Amino acid sequence: MNATERGIREQFPLWNKLDLKGVDVKPGKMQIVVGCGTSVHIADSIAAALNMQGHLARAVPGNEWTVRQNNYAPSSVPIEVVALSRSGESTETVAAARKSRLKGIPVVAFTCAPSSSLCHEADRLVEAETHRRRDRHDGVRKSDAPDGIAVCWSHSWASDDCGC
Repeated sequence: MNATERGIREQFPLWNKLDLKGVDVKPGKMQIVVGCGTSVHIADSIAAALNMQGHLARAVPGNEWTVRQNNYAPSSVPIEVVALSRSGESTETVAAARKSRLKGIPVVAFTCAPSSSLCHEADRLVEAETHRRRDRHDGVRKSDAPDGIAVCWSHSWASDDCGC
């Protein structure tokens, strides 16, 4: 088993422990899913899952949402921002959440980092545990591959079945 496969398989027990704490999709609101880097691709998956369940959703890179919100959602449509950041410190994602809240747009944040900057910019929050792995020098560090957790979030948050 290679490192990527091992990293994914180690996440399954964490997915099963995920507590959405009553965080659910708000009916009647367009979901704008923001992220940076790998989280933008996860945002695409989440938006697709939401759309498949009958919710209006769009994935937008964090900085794009910060500087050009009107290009992605009409001002007449009620929206909610879903901000994704494993570290909770992705500068552009945190800025997108902050600007949204300043405009009165509710923010749901998904992160693996309690007390991170993103946590402070959220109206509703889901914190997920991530697994740890050993590096080449036998030092333990957080995994670089917790993306599966966010993909599972998309299914458990957007539908009734995580499929984990």
